[in-house]
Amino acid sequence: MTERYQITSQLGEDILGAVYLADDTMLQRRVMCRYIEYGDNPEVKTRDDSWRRDFGIYTGKMGSMQHPNMMTIYDVHIADGGAYVFSQLIEGESLAERLQTGALSEAGVYRMAADMLEALHAAHESGVFHGALHTGSIKRINRASGGHRYLLVDLGLNQLASMVKAEKVKVADPVILAPELHQEGVEPDARADLFMLGQLCYTALVGGHPFSSKSSEECLAAYHGEGIPSVDQYVDKLKPDFVKWIMSLIDVDPEKRPQDVSAAMITLHAFELADAAAKKLEQTARISEAAAGMAVAQGGAAMATSAVNNSAANTAAGDPLSGAHAQVVNDVAKSAKKEKVLMFSIIGGLVMFLILGVIFATKRGDSSESDGASVVKDTSGLHSLSIGKEVFIHSLRKQNNPKTVTLDSSDTVDWMVGVDIPISSKLVTGGGGYILSIQTFGQVSPVKMTENPIRFTKNEKVLFPGASVVRNNEQSEDAGYEIQLRMPRKDPSSVTVNLYLIQNAGDYRIEVMSSKDESMTDSEILADEPGAIQVPVIINNPVAGGFYTIRVITGPVKGSEAIQSALSGLIISKH
Repeated sequence: MTERYQITSQLGEDILGAVYLADDTMLQRRVMCRYIEYGDNPEVKTRDDSWRRDFGIYTGKMGSMQHPNMMTIYDVHIADGGAYVFSQLIEGESLAERLQTGALSEAGVYRMAADMLEALHAAHESGVFHGALHTGSIKRINRASGGHRYLLVDLGLNQLASMVKAEKVKVADPVILAPELHQEGVEPDARADLFMLGQLCYTALVGGHPFSSKSSEECLAAYHGEGIPSVDQYVDKLKPDFVKWIMSLIDVDPEKRPQDVSAAMITLHAFELADAAAKKLEQTARISEAAAGMAVAQGGAAMATSAVNNSAANTAAGDPLSGAHAQVVNDVAKSAKKEKVLMFSIIGGLVMFLILGVIFATKRGDSSESDGASVVKDTSGLHSLSIGKEVFIHSLRKQNNPKTVTLDSSDTVDWMVGVDIPISSKLVTGGGGYILSIQTFGQVSPVKMTENPIRFTKNEKVLFPGASVVRNNEQSEDAGYEIQLRMPRKDPSSVTVNLYLIQNAGDYRIEVMSSKDESMTDSEILADEPGAIQVPVIINNPVAGGFYTIRVITGPVKGSEAIQSALSGLIISKH
């Protein structure tokens, strides 16, 4: 690996190779690093260097695709044992992770489909086809305006791994793989990618797949036999046009699917889905426009323009959305008279509301001044971060008789127990959707902890944490764990994140940060008796859909012993 990049922790591993978090020391940014080993294939040692040229050409093509719905590749490096691929770090959840908490809404799947079509269109225009889309291929991040933006994060990785390993490598889900790609020698094309996108939309709407328990051969037979049931057999009240669009993509016959991404785009954008959140924002905007005295006709024209997405409408055959566009304009025109009547009522109501508000505020001010008391604001509904006092659980000297913590509380919404090494890749989790990732950072040396003074139970099953991080005295400080959390978008409750830590020969510093409003708090946990401690992190009135980061940082060495620290587990509870 080049000196420019420094690996800080491992994020995971799959059949393509290990994935790491790294620092780009030149541009001072965090990046993702995928290491693809050569493997044991004998052809690796006997091949000539032409593969390096092909590898460079392909990665150059991948790096040139700068698209907002696609992960960007920054750099590559071929080493003695394999190849490093450095790319954009996307700190969001994958579709697979999101589906663990349930199905997506119809509007959410519509937006995902639109974003993925944009990404695939850019890829196909560059001559690159995915060929193995699955639920791990898509990540989503929060949009500033609400909702999510979906990104394609593994385009080209199968091809890159195949070049490095000198053998065919493919990460694919046989359940949603295009039927024609089950045959040897068949290369992916646009229609194969559209089939798998349709399958992802189907899976996201249902929250699962009806063929998930079938083998590859059984899936293929089912698609060519009775076929997959229509998605509206599992989900009620879907828009018929959307059902028809999805089912056209997953037709077993490639000739009956849309011929390319542009054709699929045109059909998708020919209809719209009702989005409750967007509708509410639109209604608020209308009221604001009326109160400001804006012309109803002007507002109606703006609505008509935004109501239809024309990005793929202009084709040689004419504008296939013209009928839909005309209908929207007509509907707005019909409602203009009603809105004009309502406009004056709304303005009058707002004026009256403002007058009453001024009177009420004046009376409150008079009352507070008359008795000489200061006005105390109620901060119970405000967002805040705090770290409570640590609680000593059990001594390291008594680790052969560990204390037990239950995960079965009715207030528990998510949890994690580290059961192997490294802790960033081997976890047992509660699947509540709050915990996005847990990583180590800094100079750490993972070792196996044969005994632990704490254990956890869930449904009478014992989970014995076994991960520890030991740092020698010579190593620098500021190493530890980074926990990424995300709060629910609907009705997020105040929560307490209880950290269960092993502390020996060193202090801890706990930092809690909110990415939404950039608030932060920290606390020092001084080393006392070596053992397990519980540290409560309180997030009051969290931001809906907000991301939070908790960093557990090991402090200075106490005495001559090596620092021993471990994040044994964490429990997130409502309060």
